[in-house]
Amino acid sequence: DGKLAATTEKPLPDGTLGTGSVTLSYDSTLAANVITAKDATTTLTLKKVDTATPANDLAGATFSVEGIFADAVDGVRLTKYMLGSNKSTDTLAGQFVAGYTYTFTESTTPEGYFTMTPFQVKVNANGTLEFVGDHPGATISGTTVTAANTLLNAGMTLTKIDATDASPLTAQATTFTL
Repeated sequence: DGKLAATTEKPLPDGTLGTGSVTLSYDSTLAANVITAKDATTTLTLKKVDTATPANDLAGATFSVEGIFADAVDGVRLTKYMLGSNKSTDTLAGQFVAGYTYTFTESTTPEGYFTMTPFQVKVNANGTLEFVGDHPGATISGTTVTAANTLLNAGMTLTKIDATDASPLTAQATTFTL
């Protein structure tokens, strides 16, 4: 009674983090005992925000994500798309393979914003995320990558001044052409 056998799942299914070691027990009659081990899946959430007001979500972007995904055949690199015209947050669960690096490219930019520079994210064996190389405008918190866009017209003030003393003049009946 109470015999124990240890097993380890190898290799882990793509898109999962694995459960580590699983202990199986059975009685002396060798009656079948069924133990089910469910692997945690890799998860990555992409969130789009405005640089000036990061608490506000920003819809209208699409990202292409290139890398080796769980549904790849023979390790062929694939491209998947995240977000879309009406979404500011998107999550892919069970798609990213631990140990691989993925390239995120903003293929559609929200109207009136600069396009982000592509950046790379590595999914570590324990499911944590880390940047590979430069990642301007992007941050990681847990399993969420936040990508921030900057407005094209960040604002400008044009002041007309007196040529003799540099004092500000009123702009009545003045037209500026840029």
